[in-house]
Amino acid sequence: MASQQTSDQPQVQQLISTAQREVHRVTQISSLEAALRSNERLAVAGRLSASIAHEIHNPLDTAGNLLFGDVNQHSIPIGFLRRD
Repeated sequence: MASQQTSDQPQVQQLISTAQREVHRVTQISSLEAALRSNERLAVAGRLSASIAHEIHNPLDTAGNLLFGDVNQHSIPIGFLRRD
């Protein structure tokens, strides 16, 4: 019986080592998946804020172009924009 235990010991050690590597691999995968989800949320927030900024900027550009672009072409009297 004692000789059976000593012959099984390398196999047991190999199984333990394999299990430890597998646990480490699964832990790494879980950590990477969490980081990926976090990065995806940040990317979505960035795209959303860029889209909102774009939508706010466009009407302001249009209004500025209508007012100041036309002043340069003198279709709107220059004195029209003065505040006295």
